[in-house]
Amino acid sequence: MSKNGASPNGAKPKAKKGRPTGYQPLVHPTLAREYAYTGATNAGIAGALGIGLSTLYEWKAAFPEFSDALRAGKAPADGAVASALFQRAIGCEWQEEVPVKLRSVWYVDGHRHEEERVELVLVTKRTPPDTAACLGWLRNRIPDVWREVTHHRHDVLHRIGAMTPQELKAAGELDDEALIRFLEEGEPPMGLLGDGS
Repeated sequence: MSKNGASPNGAKPKAKKGRPTGYQPLVHPTLAREYAYTGATNAGIAGALGIGLSTLYEWKAAFPEFSDALRAGKAPADGAVASALFQRAIGCEWQEEVPVKLRSVWYVDGHRHEEERVELVLVTKRTPPDTAACLGWLRNRIPDVWREVTHHRHDVLHRIGAMTPQELKAAGELDDEALIRFLEEGEPPMGLLGDGS
């Protein structure tokens, strides 16, 4: 570059557009970590910092300490949610103190006396396993085994593509259940192929 700011080929460098981001390395990483720890999303963190979401992504790319702070803040929150989901998936048991109203009644010289008091009683509470939580957990942890995939669609499309015009016309006359059975299982209903099958 020359003294006047021009590059060796004579072109002036492009000026950055927009206003400066105002990133403060001693303030923003700490705030970002705290907001992330409370479970805030990137959009929520950007709003709390008074910046746009695109600026948050720019800061993540430009300032490693900011990106690290977001990651460090999100990890405990994500871990807590994963733990809660796991507990819901397998069901859980816990003990809780519950206030219970007790009444004592006694008689002295034919007169009834009552006394009420509240005592804390330790109660065991249980929540049963949640099937949806189980499936969600397994689909995320072991996707190769538990992912929800319909494999028969390709087979069905292949079977339709291999049908003759006569078979397509006959299939169009089937009721829905018979057509689905044929497409999924490959067994043509009686008379579909015109050969008495």
